[in-house]
Amino acid sequence: PIISSNLPVLREVLINNYNSTLVNPENSLKWIEKIDFLLNNNTVIAENAYKNFCDHFQWNTRADKYLKYFAQI
Repeated sequence: PIISSNLPVLREVLINNYNSTLVNPENSLKWIEKIDFLLNNNTVIAENAYKNFCDHFQWNTRADKYLKYFAQI
């Protein structure tokens, strides 16, 4: 599972409680709480993160998107 700071630039890719757990970067107690949560409940979030990665961010997937885009130009 992915645990990350809850920052606007990261929310473009990471969706809280779907493919990641986003936490206020300044709240260390929340980080501890979320880490404990993920240690016991990480299956769905980890599976969603992996599926999201495979569907959108592997090199061959990204290359295919660019090739399709340039073929339309």
